[in-house]
Parts: sequence; structure tokens; C-alpha cells
Amino acid sequence: MSFRENLDFTTPWGKLALTVLGMLAEIYIDNLREETSKGKRARARKGLWNGSIPLGYCRGLCSRCEDPNGEDYCSSFGTSDLNHDYPEVPLIPHPIETVAVALAFNWYATGRCGDAVEAERLNAYGYRLPDGREFQLRTKGLPGRYAPGPFSKSSDRI
Repeated sequence: MSFRENLDFTTPWGKLALTVLGMLAEIYIDNLREETSKGKRARARKGLWNGSIPLGYCRGLCSRCEDPNGEDYCSSFGTSDLNHDYPEVPLIPHPIETVAVALAFNWYATGRCGDAVEAERLNAYGYRLPDGREFQLRTKGLPGRYAPGPFSKSSDRI
């Protein structure tokens, strides 16, 4: 029984009302799915991303960087912005993460190593900047959910 509508779903009219409400909810969900897909396609056509920023990319807003792999990791952190199309900022390659993506792609393309070996190799790889600073490659992390860290065979951020 619904207290808000004061419907009794054990009666024939109540069952009819429940069926109609269910159909309306289904139509609403189908329409929402359709509109969401349209929005995602439109963003993709503009060269924008959908969802979290993937590993290997950042917004390029270096002067006000909020990327999990920004401060103490990115060589461009705190410098002038590489991207000036705010607020519809297309993604640009992250200076260090792109190395991890390229290595993972090349190792995967050879077919000679699986996810666990690839993660091990990424974690062991030291990347040196021209100024001499060295970094261990790491996952992207997701603010509020998990911090950047080592790769694993089940890393969803590779």
C-alpha cells in the first residue's frame, strides 16, 4: 500500500494504478538513458571526456592544478596553463602519465606479458625528468575515493 497516494494495491484498481506507475517510471528511465547518451555523444564530438579523467591526460590548468598526479609528481605543476579553453577544457597529455600509458600499450601489444607482469614492470620503472628529478610511475587515483599509488594487475586506471 502506498501511503502518499493512499492506494491499495490488493484491489483491481490499485493493481492498475501500480502497473501505470511502473510503466511511467520505466518511460522516465528510458528517456533519461537516451538523454544521457546524447549528452555523452555531444561531449565526445567536442573532444571532451566523459567521466573521470583517464590516466595519461589532465586538464592542463597547471597554475591551479587539482589533478591527483599534480603537485610533487608533474613537471608542469604550478607553471602557466597549457590549456586556455576554460571551462570546456579539452584534455591534454599529462607529462609523466603518458610515459606509463605508452609503456603499457607497447608491452601489451607485444603479447608477451599479462596484466600482473605489466603492473610489476610499471611499478619498477623510474622516469627521470630533464632536470634530474626521478619519479616512480603510479595510477591516477580519484579524489575522495582513492589516492594515486602503485599499479596492480586489476588497476582500473591503467
